[in-house]
Amino acid sequence: MNTVSTTSVRQQNFMHALRSQMGLPLHQLVNDVVAYTFGQPMDMPVGLEMARIAQMIQKDAFYVSFANDAARRPSGFSVIYRELHMVDVIDHCVPYAASDGAPVVLVSTRANEQFAIDSRGSLIRCPAKPANIAAGRKLAMQRILAAAATMGDAQMAGCQIVRPGDAPIAQNPLAESIVCFS
Repeated sequence: MNTVSTTSVRQQNFMHALRSQMGLPLHQLVNDVVAYTFGQPMDMPVGLEMARIAQMIQKDAFYVSFANDAARRPSGFSVIYRELHMVDVIDHCVPYAASDGAPVVLVSTRANEQFAIDSRGSLIRCPAKPANIAAGRKLAMQRILAAAATMGDAQMAGCQIVRPGDAPIAQNPLAESIVCFS
């Protein structure tokens, strides 16, 4: 396990809070096809590195940017979305919640689309922006901040620091899976 600073744990907690508010539990899923990541502000080199990692781990990803290592709040949100022949990096997204009980989605501020988690835990790309983005963004950020505040001060199992050019360590995809017969 990598050693991380208290600030990195705070940023990790924000990333996990986003995951939980999008409707995914923090444990390993049977259909584990979406990664949640965080790091420095999104730019061309970071986008290329995230596209490389998404292709390598064979997962779409949400990326939470922080201005620096000491930042307490994110500076941006991005989506790394794998297509058949390319990896699309969509930056300038904002979290959005339609209501208190609705899952958080990420809405692109540059294109007429949003990104959500479906019932299988997969990332889906939906056309159209929701109405009243400002109010939905405020609600989503309140929920994410509240969820992050309840998380501990230790690095969560399975989190890893991946330096540019490094390969992520493979995780056991079937750890703690639940099997149901119906």
